[in-house]
Amino acid sequence: MNPKHLEQINIKDASRERIARAPYNFVELPEAVAQAEELPTQDRYHADRLTGRITCRLTTESPLYIRCGLTAQELRQGRQAKDQPDFFYLDPESKEPVIPGSSLRGMLRTLVEIAGFGKIERVISKRLCYRAVGDTTSIGNHYRQRLIKTRDDGVMVPLVQAGYMHKESGQWWIVPAQKSPIDQTTFARIEWSMIPSQLRSSKGSEKAKQIFVVIDPAQEHPHGNGRIKLYYAKVRKAEARAQPRFEEGVLVETGKMPNKHMQFVFRPKDTTADQIKIPEEIILAYQEQLTPAQEDLLGKDGILQEGHPVFYLLEDEKLVFIGHTMMFRLPYKHTPLDFVPSALRRSSDIDLAEAIFGYVRGERQTADQARAGRVFIGDARLDPGQSDWWLHPEPFQPKILGSPKPSTFQHYLTQSSLNQRGLKHYDSKPGEETVIRGHKLYWHKGSVGYKEIADPNAKEDSTQHTTFKPIRPGLTFTFSLSFENLSKVELGVLLWVLRLAADERYRLKLGMGKPLGMGAVKIESQVALSERGERYRGLFDGDRWATGERQAEAQELQDCIDAFARHILGKQAAGERDLYEEPRLKMLLALLWWPGPQPVEEWTRYLEIQRKGPRGGTKSNEYRNRPVLPTPLQVLELAPPPADHHPLRFRPAQGSSRLQQASPATPTLKEGMEVTGQCRGFDDQKTKQWVIVSINGAPSNVIGLIPAQETGGSASGGVRARIVSIKTDSEKIFLKLERVKKNRGQS
Repeated sequence: MNPKHLEQINIKDASRERIARAPYNFVELPEAVAQAEELPTQDRYHADRLTGRITCRLTTESPLYIRCGLTAQELRQGRQAKDQPDFFYLDPESKEPVIPGSSLRGMLRTLVEIAGFGKIERVISKRLCYRAVGDTTSIGNHYRQRLIKTRDDGVMVPLVQAGYMHKESGQWWIVPAQKSPIDQTTFARIEWSMIPSQLRSSKGSEKAKQIFVVIDPAQEHPHGNGRIKLYYAKVRKAEARAQPRFEEGVLVETGKMPNKHMQFVFRPKDTTADQIKIPEEIILAYQEQLTPAQEDLLGKDGILQEGHPVFYLLEDEKLVFIGHTMMFRLPYKHTPLDFVPSALRRSSDIDLAEAIFGYVRGERQTADQARAGRVFIGDARLDPGQSDWWLHPEPFQPKILGSPKPSTFQHYLTQSSLNQRGLKHYDSKPGEETVIRGHKLYWHKGSVGYKEIADPNAKEDSTQHTTFKPIRPGLTFTFSLSFENLSKVELGVLLWVLRLAADERYRLKLGMGKPLGMGAVKIESQVALSERGERYRGLFDGDRWATGERQAEAQELQDCIDAFARHILGKQAAGERDLYEEPRLKMLLALLWWPGPQPVEEWTRYLEIQRKGPRGGTKSNEYRNRPVLPTPLQVLELAPPPADHHPLRFRPAQGSSRLQQASPATPTLKEGMEVTGQCRGFDDQKTKQWVIVSINGAPSNVIGLIPAQETGGSASGGVRARIVSIKTDSEKIFLKLERVKKNRGQS
């Protein structure tokens, strides 16, 4: 069995300081891949398989953005994608928003991979680099042990050595520095105050300076008010020009930091020593870990310059890594992919997602290199009669969208405890001590609006921001999903996902800005099955074309879902074990829960380097001690959903084409009744007098309206209100609301 994340931890009793927050979480790995059934030939329609079409109606529940690509002319002009704010469109005149079928396909495929217990293959396969000089967690201890040897008497001796970069015939080498005949050191430390002015550049490197020094033999030196003892050689005298009994060296400046008072002097090159070959893997890893600060100090190539001084580390006479400081970044011994059990990433296995959507093997195969999918998804086109498409009239800059940080191992790898000194990392034993957490998904944040998304402090020339123009919540689109030759199991997993997408408790995620709460969508669907014999038996069906399609019966759809459940559970009859009690799928349901854990500011935000205290007191660095991200189910323990809107309390009704809820039915609506809900935009973008409210636990045809003045002019966030009046038409129920003010002391 794979190591489980915080399996033995009672999260409610844990210290809040050890519990991390994040806008994302993970669906745990499956114990085994659910293999697809035998695939059909693709040269004909099979009588024992299902062909048809699913018509889908998509509703945006939070702002949505999918970027339009650059034209050939814009590419030639050197424009970048982040400079193109337009939503994807097909008509250049109207620029009417269109949701591309490829985006819908990607969203559905990911969910089928999760629900279908699929393979885990798209994981980083290169070694990450890390630096943990002052880190007090397990990785800090591990890092220092690799770079520094602690003697029995507690004195710390550096294991890194000094040398110089040399390139020959396209290959980089290290020329070692000379070793002192007395103590075998290759470099010494020098007080900043002792460094002479007007030093000349060292030969072959403008960033290093020629210096002449007298170096005392290595010995113990106290640091940190005597708490730490370091062993190193130290410069006693220094001059800018040659002096009698002074030896030549190279001054290496490694950058300024608070309380830093020493730099390094390298001894000259040892032209008699064997040069050390630098593998291409290390060169590429060094280039990828270069920071803007390092480029400012050293240039865009860092230390990859002829003759440049370099620190390097050998382990068992093998080069580990290189850097411009003594405590440089190190590569982990393992890649993130190593932490995916081999049984979950066998290329030869075919899972349900591959069987349905097709695949192309990443590695060259002698056979079965690629297979076409049997599902075809069209673009989602805007339903007619809708106006005011945009969240904001003009393009704007959102808050900075961070990229995934798998180097945050306390989030991305399973942990057995919250103890910071016992954290597992990428040098832990793969499979035995830890594995990756699983599929990463983002929490919903309710009906966020312009205020929650836009960055008021963004500058027009910012290189970190992008510019975009999202569409507003409440728009509807229609698209078609056609399928051919699917088995009941294959159609069943698609139906299982789509039934969640139609349920009031859940929303799917699509497009950009997911960490900000964007991209929540609801999808309602109807399934038509195609009788291929009828399709070609005649041209007309009365006064219409003969399509051979008929509306699928509710029991037919339920039979498909039951077949999918049996396939996943490995049972002969559905119901012997409950698919919805599988921990992996419960985590998926938790992450799809709408509107997500509340309050957003507490549970689904990023950690902060300077987080104010609860009463505006001293700011703290929340990253400092590497708090651990709990499981999605543990988050629900800490932020319990309302009893009538709980994401895990439901069962699919046998023979029903709709997902039935096990929780109490929606109560009868009446005047004076208090309700809660989520603001989802203005009723009219021009007048902005009324705010639309989706009522928690109520069907989608119940629409609340509250005066904008009662929400402070905001069209997003949660609201508690009282029903003033009820008006109905043939399809919808409209509730006029007034805000319920909290009494002092009321939570």
